[in-house]
Amino acid sequence: MKRVAVAVAVALVLAAAQAEGAEPYPRYGNDLDCPHCAPMEFDRLVALLGDDALRDIVCRLSSQGFTPGNLSAALGMPEGQVMQRVKTLQRWGLVRLVRHDSATTIAEPLPGEGARTLRRWAVKYCPTGDECGSPNGVSAPERDDVYPVRVAGNEPQGVGDSLDPNTDFDDARRRMVEEIEEEILHTFVYTGRQTLSDRVRDALLKTPRHEFVPPGLRHRAYENHALPMAGGQKMPPPFIVALMTEVLELEPNDVVLEVGTGSGYQTAILSNLVRTVRSIEIHEVLFNEVTERLKRLGFQNVQTRHADGNLGWPGNGAYDAIISTAATARIPDSLLKQLAPGGRMVTVVDGKDGVKNIMYVEKAMDGRITERSLLSVRHVPLAGKK
Repeated sequence: MKRVAVAVAVALVLAAAQAEGAEPYPRYGNDLDCPHCAPMEFDRLVALLGDDALRDIVCRLSSQGFTPGNLSAALGMPEGQVMQRVKTLQRWGLVRLVRHDSATTIAEPLPGEGARTLRRWAVKYCPTGDECGSPNGVSAPERDDVYPVRVAGNEPQGVGDSLDPNTDFDDARRRMVEEIEEEILHTFVYTGRQTLSDRVRDALLKTPRHEFVPPGLRHRAYENHALPMAGGQKMPPPFIVALMTEVLELEPNDVVLEVGTGSGYQTAILSNLVRTVRSIEIHEVLFNEVTERLKRLGFQNVQTRHADGNLGWPGNGAYDAIISTAATARIPDSLLKQLAPGGRMVTVVDGKDGVKNIMYVEKAMDGRITERSLLSVRHVPLAGKK
């Protein structure tokens, strides 16, 4: 009798929630199960994940069940990566994994609100096509594995949308770092990084990005996307700055070579983390501006040079870490030679169809070089000799 009463009470609570028009979107937080976080729709989640594969999986699972192997073949993606995304949807309460037999697992929509949410998302977000599980149409979905780096003027505004140019920037900077940490978490399937280290987080929180953007854009300084600067160049999004800094695992006594000083924002972040930063900029206008800016702001452990970054900065011994913030056709041998044994490098290398790959490089104590791709992005080219 008590069980019946409890069941009736639960049903009444659910009915009241539906009557109030509560949307059953998953709640989003650092553990993907945050009870106090606001609901977030799928387009925002995909934007944070930078993951169109997740969209494709939702499209297919919205109408029927698939084995992970079938999804893998349809998406052209390793089955392990497919399962990571399916398990994310499972944690959101949208799909379930069912054992068909001793060797086969099927992923299918969770009955009830989970399935209804998937169908709503499919109608709104999925390309039409029967292969995708969409309601109508004949065309197959197109995929794009490129992480959507945000460019000023082309993407939604960030935390600085309504920022007063005369306001205190501390709160905006904290919110920017929160956005960066969200993106770090949701790109970990590619990068292996789930969070920022305390040292990198502190460097981001103490570095005044508004001092490195053109005066007319100070109100947008803490938006988490690229901003224009002198010479037709662009400042990378803070997320990219943070990620490239994080993977270097810098120590206080390190000496770092930076190729492409740009606005000096990345340089300033590095300055807060290491003993010495040597930074090279080939564009004379940028070099003059950033040298004056870094001196004015008091970054005393930074040395700048107007030169071709592909050649590095020889004559100073080997570097504990090297960071190149602009794309090149391949990693220059001169930079690899200047990397110390046991050193780390992060750089951007051209891929196919205009896609750039953020590459992580390690030099073993015996001089052996290993490299791996962290993330695919669209980036700016490295000027100078190729």
